Amino acid sequence: HVPFIPYQFITQQDGSSRLLQQFDTNPEILKLTSSFPPHLIQEVHGNHITGFQFPVQVIQSPSQVLSNNVNTEEAEYCVLLYAYMRLLGYPSESITILTTSDYQSYAIETELQYWLLEANHDKSGNQLNNFSFGKPHSVATLEKNCANRNDYIIVSTAGKPLDLRMLSRYAKKGLLVLNNEGSFLKIALHELYPDSNPLEKREYAEIVNLAHLESYIKEMTETRMSWSG
Repeated sequence: HVPFIPYQFITQQDGSSRLLQQFDTNPEILKLTSSFPPHLIQEVHGNHITGFQFPVQVIQSPSQVLSNNVNTEEAEYCVLLYAYMRLLGYPSESITILTTSDYQSYAIETELQYWLLEANHDKSGNQLNNFSFGKPHSVATLEKNCANRNDYIIVSTAGKPLDLRMLSRYAKKGLLVLNNEGSFLKIALHELYPDSNPLEKREYAEIVNLAHLESYIKEMTETRMSWSG
């Protein structure tokens, strides 16, 4: 079922996009569940989110799962996705990272702490004051976060079966899922939050692996840190 949306009160007569807008849910996310009336979804536009070609993406995991249901490279990929969104200007509190196990949550927390320490200091170890990545709203398991939604959700499945219909209940505007059955990350270029270019003017690129994403984020970070404010 679609979370927090009173489906039983929605009819073809009561009117459409206004209700969806009140619940602030991207129609592309609503399409993941069969419980929401298709005629309502089709009437709503403006599905794009800054910096991504599609607001819902299943991204190929960079490696296989290790012991205790932990995928360290997938944890790193999630952290870099978060960094990418922050560099585009997404508020940190609008982003949540969810996992399928406590072990994977711990791996992401560890990677996040390490990455933030490195990213927020220059080569001499001095604190950089013109930009701070901060931490996401939360890093938690799906089970522990079952009653909470956020605008943008990054999910680390760590080898677990993919259930987009279930995962859709956690996200309002964007859903990015790491999974073995995913494809390359597709980004939109030359955009800064909260804006996105008109569809006919959008330019896209593919991030083909973890090393590519890491290099891209490093370049973005150096550019962002060079700004005066």
